[in-house]
Amino acid sequence: VNLDNIQTSISSPLIVVDSDLKLLRYNSSASAIFTFSGQDINQPITKASCQCEIPNFENLLRDTIRTGKINEVVCQ
Repeated sequence: VNLDNIQTSISSPLIVVDSDLKLLRYNSSASAIFTFSGQDINQPITKASCQCEIPNFENLLRDTIRTGKINEVVCQ
């Protein structure tokens, strides 16, 4: 329940993936960039439809998982 409260209170887009890059969670702000639905949960994030181009998206995600450092990308 606490994770749900945190997830919904964050105004920046938030996506949570596992080590296989499967989508676990997302907030409504992320839906402005990705066209997520409930069917996307546990599916590879790399298959999700995106409203903008995110260069090296998969590599950025893997780097974040590996290092724990946040990667931010500006979508236009």
